[in-house]
Amino acid sequence: MVEKTWSSDRIMAHIASLDLWRGTPRVEVLVGGLTNLNFTVTDDGSTFVARVAFDNLVHDIYQSHVATAMVAAANAGISPRLHYMDSAITVMDYMPGGALRAGMFSDQALLTAGVNLLKQLHGLGSNLPGPLRYSYPFQKVGRYCAFLKAEASRIAPEVPEYERLCRSIEAQIPPFIPVITHTDVLPQNFVRDEAGALMLIDWDYSGVGHPIADLASMAVNGDIPRERWDDMLGIYSGRTPDAAERKLFSLFCVVVSLMEYLWAPVQEIASDLPKETVAASMSSTYSALTPSYEGYSALNQSRFRSILADHTKNFGPIEQVI
Repeated sequence: MVEKTWSSDRIMAHIASLDLWRGTPRVEVLVGGLTNLNFTVTDDGSTFVARVAFDNLVHDIYQSHVATAMVAAANAGISPRLHYMDSAITVMDYMPGGALRAGMFSDQALLTAGVNLLKQLHGLGSNLPGPLRYSYPFQKVGRYCAFLKAEASRIAPEVPEYERLCRSIEAQIPPFIPVITHTDVLPQNFVRDEAGALMLIDWDYSGVGHPIADLASMAVNGDIPRERWDDMLGIYSGRTPDAAERKLFSLFCVVVSLMEYLWAPVQEIASDLPKETVAASMSSTYSALTPSYEGYSALNQSRFRSILADHTKNFGPIEQVI
């Protein structure tokens, strides 16, 4: 059983010793994750990805819930095929087509495929092999705000403002039918198989929540401009969105961008990943940013401020609640 305190070398040796391989596997570090460790495994001419992750109470990540989402998504062809799973290690097919990058959703075919993949996920219903947690950006922002205040984060003085904003937005969300959500729809969590078809990976934050939160996550993290949001909603619903749907989507983009901004200051305090691992992942994915959680924080603070300002311009100030 892998322990959280193990070095990368010891973890790789353990992965190589699994009773899974047909030959002598070659295990190598796969750069890219900001909350867990990933490795490629080459065995008998085939390549796999081994993901190593543990429960993380600060982020409400529980591997039993992650496993539920991964198995359900893999069974539905939404995520790569699984070959092995225990409490910390998951081995899945390697996707040779690589991951997407911010800005790639300017390609209409990729935008359509991404939205349709989320729609397929949301349609899985109750066909689940185990438990899932509640995953809702308003609850997540509240949890992050409480943590940042308790830990005297460098941004703690800002937190009361964000708490008020979050409560004010949540008060405007009408009742909805919960669905299975990914909740971390970053471009790099879309990968392509050998034929170029999209799949989703990285189910740490998955759960049951609001479908629009996933679309908003895709828009925010993919830097999809506001003028294309109607296109996203139209692909998803099959019709032109009305004024109320446009406003709802914009509100979700505000709170999702806030959630992404707060995530990094939380990680500054709570992460147990080596700094060099974080720096390598940041350099690989966000080469123009400072290679640290602070760099990721700056990116998402800018996104949040821009999306909030645009929402105010288009729909007026968000009515404050106590």
